Amino acid sequence: MEAAASIIVGVLSLIGALMGTYYSNRRTTALLSYRMERLENEVRELGGFARQTPVLEEKVNSLDHRLSSLEVCK
Repeated sequence: MEAAASIIVGVLSLIGALMGTYYSNRRTTALLSYRMERLENEVRELGGFARQTPVLEEKVNSLDHRLSSLEVCK
């Protein structure tokens, strides 16, 4: 009788451990997915700035040349 009780306790412990591991893993996966999504959004935003930077540099260079030509005319 003691052997049967020990087996039942062992099986219940195994089931509890497996359920705890499953739910913990599921929660971790959801958290990682959320963080990855936020990181992807930040990368997209930074990509927009990277595309705008050369345009701004060209405008600054153009204004610099116009300013230089105005200074020469004085």
